[in-house]
Amino acid sequence: IAVVCNPAAQSNQAMPQVGLSAAGGIGGKWGSPSGDDGERGTVYVNDITALPGTLMGSIVVVPGATNWTPVNVTVSNGWVTLPDGLRLAVASNVYFGGSGAKMELSANSPLSCGQLDLRGGTLSCFSLTCGSNLTLDAATLVNYSNVLCGGNLVLTNSSAFHVYAQATNGALPYGALVAVTGNVSLATNCWVYPYCDATNGGAPWFRMS
Repeated sequence: IAVVCNPAAQSNQAMPQVGLSAAGGIGGKWGSPSGDDGERGTVYVNDITALPGTLMGSIVVVPGATNWTPVNVTVSNGWVTLPDGLRLAVASNVYFGGSGAKMELSANSPLSCGQLDLRGGTLSCFSLTCGSNLTLDAATLVNYSNVLCGGNLVLTNSSAFHVYAQATNGALPYGALVAVTGNVSLATNCWVYPYCDATNGGAPWFRMS
């Protein structure tokens, strides 16, 4: 899928209220393994102002884009990969809907938002800053560097939070940081999994109320 717009004209318009999906097709026969499913395609947008806030299965391509500042972002029942180096600053909420919702962000693509609401699915990122509450409901959060939560961190409905520390060189006493201003709540069958670095043993540091 390719969306080509006039950047000057589009910059004066509201974010497009559409969803674009280039999800792979399902296996060709009943009961076939998931390995028979087709690969995701690309969604090409020539300017970041034309990228809609509803993301579905696709590999997003936006040449030259370094910052994306939508009001809200919804990831719905699809695996989304954003461009390496795209900084995602969401003014209000990031919402995941459905067990198939998945988004990957590279080390060069930090995510900041007002509130993060994962209702199923998986978010994988390196740097995450959430100004208010961070909620995992039947969801998985995988982090490789830091999570800064300005509200409450809540895990419910068999959710999992994986924190992978990086190697340390003495400048910092930890390999990953999880800092929560409010309360941390784990319901039954929910887990937080901290992982030390395999080379020098750098460990995650949890700082919370």
